[in-house]
Amino acid sequence: EISKISKSVTVLSTGHHASYPVAIAAMWNAMLPDYTIRLEDHSFDNRYCSLYGTCSSDGRFAWLGEHLRGTLVRTCGGLYLKGFKDIEQLAEQLFDLVVQGPDSPASRADVLLCTHPPYSCRLFMPFVERLGLPLLGFFGG
Repeated sequence: EISKISKSVTVLSTGHHASYPVAIAAMWNAMLPDYTIRLEDHSFDNRYCSLYGTCSSDGRFAWLGEHLRGTLVRTCGGLYLKGFKDIEQLAEQLFDLVVQGPDSPASRADVLLCTHPPYSCRLFMPFVERLGLPLLGFFGG
Protein backbone atom coordinates (compact mmCIF):
# COMPACT_ATOMS: atom_id res chain seq x y z
CA GLU A 1 0.00 0.00 0.00
CA ILE A 2 1.31 3.43 -0.92
CA SER A 3 1.30 5.87 1.98
CA LYS A 4 -0.35 9.19 1.34
CA ILE A 5 1.79 12.29 1.16
CA SER A 6 0.63 15.12 3.40
CA LYS A 7 -1.25 17.76 1.48
CA SER A 8 -0.90 20.31 4.22
CA VAL A 9 1.98 22.78 4.37
CA THR A 10 2.67 25.05 7.32
CA VAL A 11 4.57 28.21 6.43
CA LEU A 12 6.38 30.06 9.21
CA SER A 13 6.84 33.65 8.12
CA THR A 14 8.25 36.90 9.37
CA GLY A 15 9.01 40.27 7.85
CA HIS A 16 8.01 43.90 8.02
CA HIS A 17 5.05 44.11 5.60
CA ALA A 18 2.00 42.16 6.70
CA SER A 19 0.48 42.01 3.22
CA TYR A 20 3.37 40.13 1.53
CA PRO A 21 2.99 36.72 3.22
CA VAL A 22 -0.80 36.95 3.02
CA ALA A 23 -0.56 37.64 -0.73
CA ILE A 24 1.79 34.75 -1.41
CA ALA A 25 -0.27 32.33 0.71
CA ALA A 26 -3.38 33.38 -1.25
CA MET A 27 -1.51 32.77 -4.51
CA TRP A 28 -0.34 29.32 -3.35
CA ASN A 29 -3.89 28.45 -2.25
CA ALA A 30 -5.21 29.43 -5.69
CA MET A 31 -2.48 27.59 -7.60
CA LEU A 32 -2.40 24.48 -5.39
CA PRO A 33 -6.07 23.72 -4.66
CA ASP A 34 -5.31 20.15 -3.52
CA TYR A 35 -3.10 21.49 -0.71
CA THR A 36 -3.92 23.27 2.50
CA ILE A 37 -1.51 26.15 3.07
CA ARG A 38 -1.39 27.23 6.71
CA LEU A 39 0.32 30.56 7.21
CA GLU A 40 1.80 31.29 10.61
CA ASP A 41 2.95 34.85 10.06
CA HIS A 42 4.63 36.98 12.69
CA SER A 43 4.75 40.40 11.08
CA PHE A 44 6.98 43.20 12.39
CA ASP A 45 4.36 45.60 11.04
CA ASN A 46 2.35 46.97 13.96
CA ARG A 47 0.12 49.22 11.85
CA TYR A 48 -1.38 47.14 9.05
CA CYS A 49 -1.09 43.64 10.44
CA SER A 50 -4.55 43.94 12.01
CA LEU A 51 -6.04 44.15 8.50
CA TYR A 52 -4.71 40.66 7.78
CA GLY A 53 -4.89 39.12 11.25
CA THR A 54 -1.12 38.62 11.34
CA CYS A 55 -0.12 40.81 14.28
CA SER A 56 2.27 38.77 16.36
CA SER A 57 1.32 38.63 19.99
CA ASP A 58 3.85 35.84 20.41
CA GLY A 59 6.68 37.31 22.48
CA ARG A 60 9.16 35.03 20.70
CA PHE A 61 8.68 37.23 17.61
CA ALA A 62 7.23 40.54 18.84
CA TRP A 63 10.57 41.76 20.24
CA LEU A 64 12.04 41.72 16.72
CA GLY A 65 9.57 44.36 15.54
CA GLU A 66 10.37 46.50 18.56
CA HIS A 67 14.08 46.13 17.83
CA LEU A 68 13.61 47.00 14.15
CA ARG A 69 11.51 50.10 14.88
CA GLY A 70 13.88 51.28 17.61
CA THR A 71 17.24 50.76 15.91
CA LEU A 72 18.92 53.00 13.35
CA VAL A 73 21.72 51.55 11.26
CA ARG A 74 24.02 53.38 8.88
CA THR A 75 23.88 52.22 5.28
CA CYS A 76 26.87 51.99 2.96
CA GLY A 77 25.66 55.24 1.36
CA GLY A 78 25.77 57.05 4.71
CA LEU A 79 22.01 57.13 5.27
CA TYR A 80 20.39 56.04 8.51
CA LEU A 81 17.48 53.61 8.32
CA LYS A 82 15.57 51.42 10.73
CA GLY A 83 17.25 48.05 10.85
CA PHE A 84 18.80 45.21 12.78
CA LYS A 85 22.12 45.52 14.59
CA ASP A 86 24.12 42.32 15.00
CA ILE A 87 21.69 40.25 12.98
CA GLU A 88 23.72 37.08 13.56
CA GLN A 89 23.19 37.38 17.32
CA LEU A 90 19.50 38.22 16.80
CA ALA A 91 19.13 35.10 14.62
CA GLU A 92 20.61 32.95 17.38
CA GLN A 93 18.30 34.51 19.95
CA LEU A 94 15.26 33.95 17.70
CA PHE A 95 16.28 30.34 17.09
CA ASP A 96 16.64 29.65 20.82
CA LEU A 97 13.18 31.10 21.47
CA VAL A 98 11.32 29.51 18.55
CA VAL A 99 12.54 25.92 18.94
CA GLN A 100 11.48 25.65 22.60
CA GLY A 101 8.65 23.32 23.55
CA PRO A 102 6.97 20.33 21.93
CA ASP A 103 4.55 22.50 19.91
CA SER A 104 7.03 25.21 18.98
CA PRO A 105 6.59 27.24 15.79
CA ALA A 106 9.74 25.58 14.44
CA SER A 107 8.35 22.08 15.00
CA ARG A 108 5.12 22.98 13.15
CA ALA A 109 6.88 24.55 10.16
CA ASP A 110 7.39 22.78 6.85
CA VAL A 111 8.86 25.83 5.13
CA LEU A 112 10.11 29.28 6.14
CA LEU A 113 9.13 32.49 4.36
CA CYS A 114 10.90 35.80 4.74
CA THR A 115 9.82 39.06 3.17
CA HIS A 116 10.83 42.70 3.27
CA PRO A 117 13.44 43.78 4.26
CA PRO A 118 15.46 41.08 2.45
CA TYR A 119 18.20 41.04 5.08
CA SER A 120 15.61 39.84 7.58
CA CYS A 121 15.97 36.43 5.88
CA ARG A 122 19.23 36.14 7.81
CA LEU A 123 17.11 35.71 10.94
CA PHE A 124 16.08 32.26 9.69
CA MET A 125 19.58 30.97 8.84
CA PRO A 126 19.96 28.88 12.03
CA PHE A 127 16.67 27.14 11.15
CA VAL A 128 17.98 26.32 7.68
CA GLU A 129 21.40 25.19 8.88
CA ARG A 130 20.35 23.19 11.95
CA LEU A 131 16.83 21.99 11.17
CA GLY A 132 17.10 21.70 7.39
CA LEU A 133 13.98 23.80 6.81
CA PRO A 134 13.71 25.30 3.32
CA LEU A 135 13.69 29.10 3.17
CA LEU A 136 11.85 31.12 0.54
CA GLY A 137 12.22 34.86 0.09
CA PHE A 138 9.44 37.04 -1.32
CA PHE A 139 10.29 40.68 -1.95
CA GLY A 140 7.80 43.07 -3.45
CA GLY A 141 7.39 46.76 -3.34
